[in-house]
Parts: sequence; structure tokens; C-alpha cells
Amino acid sequence: MIRPSAPEVVRIVAVCTGNVCRSPLAEQLLRARLGTETGVEIASAGLAAPAGASMDPTSSEWSRRLGGDPRAAVAKQLGPELIDGATVLLTMTAAQRDDLVRTFPAALLRTFTLVEFARLITANAPEGGVTSPRGWVDLVQQCSRLRHQAVLSPQDDVLDPIGGDDRTHERVAREIDGAVEAICGAVLGR
Repeated sequence: MIRPSAPEVVRIVAVCTGNVCRSPLAEQLLRARLGTETGVEIASAGLAAPAGASMDPTSSEWSRRLGGDPRAAVAKQLGPELIDGATVLLTMTAAQRDDLVRTFPAALLRTFTLVEFARLITANAPEGGVTSPRGWVDLVQQCSRLRHQAVLSPQDDVLDPIGGDDRTHERVAREIDGAVEAICGAVLGR
């Protein structure tokens, strides 16, 4: 098997529908937990984003509570430039994952739901964590080969909190926080 060349920079892209609640929250928590010293770039975008829209105020508040920084959050539409440069793409639902790969088939082996990737990376990351872009590429490829081990149910989808009450927003924020914590723990070797 031919191994693709390793990127110079690892890029994680969180994806949801509008890019105003779930994916920016995941982006901000990943950035806060991975830090700048890991060399990982993190972005978010939406499959149907109202480009330029501000982050939902309740989601922004949860980001701050959980250690994120929502100040620069602006909705972006997912496009080829983000897809092509991504090491891994993380959607909030299985339907979003399926929509993304229907539109961008080349992203199939790099696209997971957030919960799916958290399960796979926790089970398959090297003991000392992931320390290089090549390590990231290898781990994403391994997770893709083993995705059958992360059996998902509809309960694993991160619900869209738009229009929901405070409890819904809190539940969504905590689900995203738990998955992000699992991913970062595996990546950092904790």
C-alpha cells in the first residue's frame, strides 16, 4: 500500500449544519485543550452555514464555561479548501458525515462523527500520544480501517440545540466536551 505523504501541518475541521453552535464549540474546545504547542490547526464550518453569522449566544457562553474562546467565531461554509487541507473532519451527526462524503467523496476516509472518532482514537492511539503529522495521518488511516468497531446509534448524534432550552444547550455542550476531552487525552497521551 502506498502511504500518502504526511502534511506539514495537522488540520482538524469540525463540521455541523450552520456552524453557529456545535462545530464552533468543538473547534474552540479542541483548540483550548490541544494548545498551540502541538502544531495542530483547528477550524470549523457548516454544510449550510449562514456565512458571517455570529455564534449562538448560549453556545458561546458554554464555550467560555468549558475553557473555549468564542470571540472570533464567525460562521463559514464548508468548501474544497477546508476539505482538501484537512487531516480529519469531524461531523456532529451520522447524516452530516454522509452528506459531507456524498458532496466530497475524496474525504471519505478522513471523515468521522465526533463521537465515532472519540471512540476510535481512544482505542487506537499510541500510548505516548500522537507527536507528528505522520503519526496523525497513520492514526486517522487506522481509525478509518477500524471504524466498524465504533458502532453508532442515533443516540450518538450530537443534537442541534438551535431553538432548544437551556437544558438542551447544556446537554449538547457537555456531549461535545466529553468527546473532545477523549480525543485530546488520546492525542496527548493522557
